[in-house]
Amino acid sequence: MGLRIVVFIILGPLICLARTPIEHAISWLGSCQDSAGFWSDPVLTTFHTTVFCVTALKDFPQSSENYNSGLNWLKDQGVFSLDYLGFQAQVLGEAGLPIDEKLEILAQAQNPDGGFGLYNHYKSSILDAGIILKPLLKSGNSEIINNGIEFLRENQNFDGGWGLRPNDLSNIYITSLILEFLSHCQQFNVSTMIDTAVGFLRQHQNPDGGFGQDSSTIYETAWAGFALGAVGMGDSVYTRTVNFLINQQSSNGSWNDSPYLTAVSILALKNSGPDLKIETGDIVFIPDQPLEGDTVDIRTLVHNIGTESAQSVLVQFFDGAPDSGGVKIGEVVLELLQADGVDTVDILYPTQSRPGRHFIYALLDPYNQIIENCETNNRALRMLRVIGGPDLELAQEDFIFYPEYPAPGQQVLLLWRGFDRLFYHP
Repeated sequence: MGLRIVVFIILGPLICLARTPIEHAISWLGSCQDSAGFWSDPVLTTFHTTVFCVTALKDFPQSSENYNSGLNWLKDQGVFSLDYLGFQAQVLGEAGLPIDEKLEILAQAQNPDGGFGLYNHYKSSILDAGIILKPLLKSGNSEIINNGIEFLRENQNFDGGWGLRPNDLSNIYITSLILEFLSHCQQFNVSTMIDTAVGFLRQHQNPDGGFGQDSSTIYETAWAGFALGAVGMGDSVYTRTVNFLINQQSSNGSWNDSPYLTAVSILALKNSGPDLKIETGDIVFIPDQPLEGDTVDIRTLVHNIGTESAQSVLVQFFDGAPDSGGVKIGEVVLELLQADGVDTVDILYPTQSRPGRHFIYALLDPYNQIIENCETNNRALRMLRVIGGPDLELAQEDFIFYPEYPAPGQQVLLLWRGFDRLFYHP
């Protein structure tokens, strides 16, 4: 991690950013949400569809209103099957809401073989196990998770995939669902399971980059992309999957006008390519309470949360909002920011004749030179307060005598104001 200190004083316009495939899809999802908070899809239940729409929107600040509306709708739904309870617990748990009672119900429903059924005492299925085990990761009960993983391990087919039930032929959807779950289980012994499942998907990718038994479908391709991205596959298999999905996106931003397919496609795409990110907490001022005349080191962390490295990352700093008259402090170029990496940039800000509050903005890739799936996490601001220097000018009213009219020989208390303080001298 290197430190780079560069100072420029240059004024320049900002270029308006075009919408990426994900941002286009997010906008479409927001437009088709019901006012009550749910999404409907002709091929799935409203509950199932809303679960995935909420999951897809969770990490995108521009969709917070849609996300919260959907989350509140899901929270208020009564569910009876274990898989829907698992979906509900997963979504609410990711939002930081209490789910202990739901996790207890799910934990008690585990079958002796380590799997789960659709309801209590139902025969275990691979599908239900994958759905229910994921929220149970939050329970901290390693015995339940280990037993569940052993159930999945024992029922993984020789080709590396899974079917709906034990001994069923492997299929893309179930294999992808289990692989995505296993991506959250790295603390357990699952590396061989992951490698063989990835091998199954690799063997079943079609020449056009998609997935599907007879021909490529958005449904199976999106699920495969979701799983491959979750385990950090950044090679040509994942890239071709992403390209297939992007080429199938409709002009309105959706996939087949389906909220469910659009949501899963977003989940598949969000791990592709570089994704630059900065937050308020990444900006630090040294010193943090400067006096007027000090030179402040603005130190900033820059993250790449994507699966590919980013080159020539331009970082700009402004005093004030860049698009409404803010003054450019300077800029720094990071030559290389590795995937899932972080680097530090520094820039110096002189405070002479600049007392008071300053809103310091940091912008990543402001001219949209790097293709990202999300551009809304590329700017942050933090307030800097510069403490003004003391006023050393003394006026008659700054002096106080006590008593005001002393008698000859009487001791007098002299008080005066200076440096914003009150001094006295007997």
